[in-house]
Amino acid sequence: MKKMKRKKFLILFLVTSFLSPLWAKEEKVGFVVVSYIEGDMEVLLKGEKDWRKVKLNQKLSEGDRIRTKFASKGELKMSDGSTISISENSIFDIKKLFEKGLIRKSGFKLWIGNIKGRFKRLKTKDSYCEFYTPTAVMGLRGTEFFLSVDWDGRTKVGFKKGSGYVYTDKEGKKPISEKEEAEVSLEGDITIKKFEMIKVPRVIEKNIDDAKKILIDLGLKAGVIRAEESEKPKDIVISQYPSEGYEVLPNTEVNLIIAQEIPPIAVPDLIGKTKDQAELEITGLELVVGMVVEIESNYPKDMVIKQRPGPRTNVKKGSLVDIAISKGPKPKVTVPNLIRKTVEEAKMILEKIGLKLSGIILSKPTLDIEEGRIADQRPSAGEEVDYGSYVQVWKAVAPPKEKPPIPKIHYRFSIPSPFINEICYLLIHITPADKKWAPLYLSIDGRLTKFDSPPYNINFRPPVMSMGINRFNVSAWFEGGEKAEEIIDSPYYDPIAPRIVNVKIIKEKIRVDIEDRESGINRVKIIGVPVSISEGAQEERGGRMVWTRGEYEKTFVISKDSPPDIKIVIEVEDNAGNKRTRTEIIPDVPPKEPSKK
Repeated sequence: MKKMKRKKFLILFLVTSFLSPLWAKEEKVGFVVVSYIEGDMEVLLKGEKDWRKVKLNQKLSEGDRIRTKFASKGELKMSDGSTISISENSIFDIKKLFEKGLIRKSGFKLWIGNIKGRFKRLKTKDSYCEFYTPTAVMGLRGTEFFLSVDWDGRTKVGFKKGSGYVYTDKEGKKPISEKEEAEVSLEGDITIKKFEMIKVPRVIEKNIDDAKKILIDLGLKAGVIRAEESEKPKDIVISQYPSEGYEVLPNTEVNLIIAQEIPPIAVPDLIGKTKDQAELEITGLELVVGMVVEIESNYPKDMVIKQRPGPRTNVKKGSLVDIAISKGPKPKVTVPNLIRKTVEEAKMILEKIGLKLSGIILSKPTLDIEEGRIADQRPSAGEEVDYGSYVQVWKAVAPPKEKPPIPKIHYRFSIPSPFINEICYLLIHITPADKKWAPLYLSIDGRLTKFDSPPYNINFRPPVMSMGINRFNVSAWFEGGEKAEEIIDSPYYDPIAPRIVNVKIIKEKIRVDIEDRESGINRVKIIGVPVSISEGAQEERGGRMVWTRGEYEKTFVISKDSPPDIKIVIEVEDNAGNKRTRTEIIPDVPPKEPSKK
C-alpha cells in the first residue's frame, strides 16, 4: 500500500514538474503590435481624448480604439502570430487580451467597416476569441475569416478556412463552417449560406469604362474612383485596391485611381532675388528647391546669380530647381613688395595682412639677386587682391648651363566620349619625361603641383560645382624654362543625375544596377519598355520624399525566341528630368527549344 502511494506521489511530482514552466507565466499579455500601415491609420488610446497617428511596430493595449480613413488599411499582430487586417473606413476596439500558459482569451469590437483575420488554432477548451458588433457576437476556433459591419449595424461574417459561430439574442448560437457566411439583420435574424471567392482581375492600364465592364462581368463592382496627376493618358487606371489576384467576395468594390493630365509649370525668373525669395517662389509653384551652390562673386551676398532650369522653362510639378547664390565680395588687400626678402620674411609679412604664401616655391634663374632670396612674385606689389588670397613667389637661382625645352601637354578624359550630365577625371601627361629636366611644375587653374622626377602624370578630378561648361587653364614648365599653356573644356556636370552602375547578364535575365544621387528615380526603360524598380532609403527634401543614394535593381526576362546579339538601350530619368542612357549588346541568348513533332 505504501509502495502504491509512493508511486502515485512520484507520478504527480513528475507531471507537476513538467507542466510548471507552462503555468509559470502569470502576467497578462496586454498588447498587440501594429505590423503594417498604409495611408491614414489613427488610434485613440485608453483614457485619452485626442486621436493620434499610429506608428509601425507600436504596441496597442486593451481599451484602445483604432480607425482607418479612405484608401487606408493596417494590420495587428498578436503574440502567437495571429493577425487582424483592418480595411479602410473602419472603427475597431481592442476589448480583451489575456494569456496564461496555453490559455488565450481575446475580444474585439468592430463598430463599422471590414476586418479579415488569420488566427492560430486555439489550443485549449478554455481559450476563445470573440468579435462583437452592434448586432451580433462572432466566435472562432481558427484560421481565416472576414467580418463586416454596415453603417446601420447589419453584420456579415464568414470563414474562408476553419469554423466558428455567430450569436444573437433572438436566435442564439449558430455554427458557421468553412466557405459559409452568415448575415445578421437589425432584428437579430441569422441567415447562413455558402459562398465562392472571386479573384480580382488586373485593370491597371485599362480605360476606366473598360475596367468597370471587366469588374461587373466577374460579379464585382467599381468602388471609389479618384483622379491623380500622372504621365499616363487621361482616364487610364494607374492603381487599384484590392490588387490583382486578391480573393474577395461577390459584389466587393474595387477602388480605382485614374490618371489626369499634369499642367506644365513655368520656372520663374530668380536672377537678382535673394535666396529666401527664390525658395519661396519655387515652393509656391509646387516645385522643389534642388542644389543651392555658393559662388564667389562681386554681387551682394545671397543674391541668385544663376539658375537651372532657366526662366520660363516648362517643367513638371515637383521638378527640382537649382540655384547658385553669391558668397558676396571679399575685402581687398594691397599686395606688399617681397622682392629680395627671404621666404620666411615674406611669409610673416603676408600673414600680418591676411594673405598666404603659396605652398610651392618656384625658382627663377638670375644674376641680379642673391641666390635663395625672392626674385619675383605674383600678384605684383601694389595690386589689390581678395583677403585670404595666395601669393606665388620665385627664389633666385643660378642660370642653368642648358636651357630646358618647352614641355608638351597631352590630355584626355577617363571616358573617351564624355556623356552629357557627367564629368570624369582629366588625365594629363607631360613630355619629355627625362630626369635631367626635373623638376617640372604643372598648374591647373592656379593649383600648382611639383614633380621632382618623371613620370609626369596626374589624374585630376575637376570640382563638382558647375552650372555650365567647366573650363580649365593648364600650364607646365621645367625649372628655368618657358611655359606651355592649354585651355581645356570639360563636359557638362550635374551631380543629381542618376548613374547606371553596371549591367549583368544572368542566364535569361538582365540585371541593371542604378545608383541615385539625390533627386530620385522617376522611371527606367529597357528597349522602350517602362519597368518598375525597387528603391533604397527615403529622405524628405522640400516637403516631398525622394529616393537617395540607393542601388536599384530590375530583372528583365529575355525571350527565348529573341535573335542573337540583342542590342538593348537602358534609359534612366530622375525627378528633375535628367536622363542617362546606356547601350549593351547581349550575345548569349538562350537556345530555342526544339520543336515538337
